[in-house]
Amino acid sequence: MSLAPDQVLQDRYRVVRIIKSGGMGSVYEAIDGKLADSPCAIKEILDEAKSGQDADYIQARFYEEMKALSGLDHPAIPKVRDYLTLNSNVYIVMDLIQGKSLLEEVMESAQPLDPELVAQDMLQLLDALIYLHSQEPPIVHRDIKPANILRDRRTGLIK
Repeated sequence: MSLAPDQVLQDRYRVVRIIKSGGMGSVYEAIDGKLADSPCAIKEILDEAKSGQDADYIQARFYEEMKALSGLDHPAIPKVRDYLTLNSNVYIVMDLIQGKSLLEEVMESAQPLDPELVAQDMLQLLDALIYLHSQEPPIVHRDIKPANILRDRRTGLIK
């Protein structure tokens, strides 16, 4: 189920536009009507990503993961605000990060990236990984790649 612009989820989140779509789901920009109309991101987990597995197991794992993620507090990790299911689809509501992915930066650059900036980015990424791996139980990201790392255009820091 794809979300449409102006669609409202749980009388709270109004979809603005699709940001990105991939094999595991889509990410939408939305407005949180109960939190001062603040922007947020809604990640939709597609049914295809769950196929072949027991639906009850998937739902239990999803809520278990969301409980762990909602408690994280690190500057390089977007805050999870909410999680919900709708028509058997699952959604994660997070802070919206305005900016470009590291992949976009590389693809758009006509010259090699500044080595100092790359080193700073990797130190931020490693700090976030150390934080995740120090959780009890440890959290493993499983999909770290330039397309999934964003540079916040306001701060210049990666998320």
